[in-house]
Amino acid sequence: EACGVEILRVAKRDVGLALNALGARGLTRVMVEGGSEVAANLLAAGLVDRLSLYRAGIVLGGDSRSAVADLGLDKVGSAPRFALESVRSIGADTLETWRRAS
Repeated sequence: EACGVEILRVAKRDVGLALNALGARGLTRVMVEGGSEVAANLLAAGLVDRLSLYRAGIVLGGDSRSAVADLGLDKVGSAPRFALESVRSIGADTLETWRRAS
């Protein structure tokens, strides 16, 4: 805080509550980097407008960590939908950018 950074504390791990607090301060666009639970909570709440996904030529299998935790979907039609906006090579990896489908 001494360096001009404001720390927001919320009563519980509620991404909607945290984002509302940021919105009240005029922040309407934020980049979120977090674990699979954070990603799942944001997606389930409909709070994701854009996804940036990196892919590499490596197969980790089922013993690796998932990018998104369980969304509790009962059918595929309930899944959040995104449309591919761009694809860019970065060295041997690929960056895909997706926007929420309307």
